[in-house]
Amino acid sequence: MNGKYRGRGFGQGRFQSWKSGRGGGGLSGKWRGREHRPDLNKATGKHAEQTPQSLLLQSTLDQFIPYKGWKLYFSEVYSDSMPFIEKIEAFESFFTERIELYDKDEIERKGSILVDFKELTNDDEITKLIPNIANELRDTPEKTLACMGLAIHQVLTKDLERHAAELQAQEGLSRNGETVVNVPRIHAR
Repeated sequence: MNGKYRGRGFGQGRFQSWKSGRGGGGLSGKWRGREHRPDLNKATGKHAEQTPQSLLLQSTLDQFIPYKGWKLYFSEVYSDSMPFIEKIEAFESFFTERIELYDKDEIERKGSILVDFKELTNDDEITKLIPNIANELRDTPEKTLACMGLAIHQVLTKDLERHAAELQAQEGLSRNGETVVNVPRIHAR
């Protein structure tokens, strides 16, 4: 290894230097002998006040999101009035009608789904709800593909939950609450 990265935690011995005491090794969970940092509010005499704005932010964060994978596809805070919602619903309908045509194991394995452009742009419901779908895919591909990804994520999650519930019923297991399934992020291509 050349000397370019020496001393910066790269290469051999990277973890040995951490164990030897640079991070406070041997102090049983204390960093350099301190159990915790002092409360900065007490030290400065300042107290954090809750403003109506901070309370509004908290209530926004706690809001119900009907899309289980929302945070995987969008950094924006969910709102029912977002322009993306109509697109997501249109794509969700598109994928729901065709779910049996897709190989779910392949989608899971690859983490992506192939969508035929002609089929998408010629679909009556899609063109009715998103009349300029071809332009949106060309002009704002990231957001449009995120809508498609979230839609297929939602469709697959619902499908898996339905299958899990059927299996639980077959096995005679009780359903105490919601069936939980985990669907990873899926990329539409």
